[in-house]
Amino acid sequence: MTAPEHNVWDQGRWAGVEVVDIDFMTRYIIERLTGQLDLTGKHLLELGSGTGRLSYLLLQAGAASVTLVDNSRKALELSTQLFQDVAPERYDIVDADVFEYEADTPADVVFSSGLIEHFQDAPRQRIIDIHLQHARESVLLLHPSNRLYNRLFDVTPMAKKRYGFARTFSEAELDERIRVTRPEATVRHHRFHLAYTVPLFHNWEALNRAVTDTAIERAWGGLCLTHVGL
Repeated sequence: MTAPEHNVWDQGRWAGVEVVDIDFMTRYIIERLTGQLDLTGKHLLELGSGTGRLSYLLLQAGAASVTLVDNSRKALELSTQLFQDVAPERYDIVDADVFEYEADTPADVVFSSGLIEHFQDAPRQRIIDIHLQHARESVLLLHPSNRLYNRLFDVTPMAKKRYGFARTFSEAELDERIRVTRPEATVRHHRFHLAYTVPLFHNWEALNRAVTDTAIERAWGGLCLTHVGL
């Protein structure tokens, strides 16, 4: 499917980016993803893959293969550029709307980062269902936590212009939505990255490392990693 003419990602956050940067936040996320689940030898599906940084690094960390799905022209351009040094049989970049993507077989692990909070009404349940239907073993959902700072940030004009609509999921809301489709699933939530989206501090590694795995980070971390076991 061709990307929509007015895709917010093409005109917002990534519009002026020419080269993908592997920054502190990206590496920090990878540490948490691999810390939650051993992805060695797994076949992964990333929905709303954006720049492809996470899939790229997870391949380096031992995943067998990755499929990236996005329909932003800019995202497809950047991820294709990033993966040009990877063996073709280890990845597939698919130009498709995540709601219309079809796979021949389920992936071992389905994950997304910064995707699920951008939907409202019926699609808000459906985006969770899509993760679950494509997964054989596990789903990893990386999303802003429901702390007050994130809720206030989401409604600022700058955030709306750069990222479009966003409304954080609470852990309770996710539990309920997952239970509707997969009542037998186990769900765990892990908050981290205290300075997420905070100006000047977002990528300050020393500051963020200072509170890693502390009670403060677990209570007030700006990102939440939801691990769904199937």
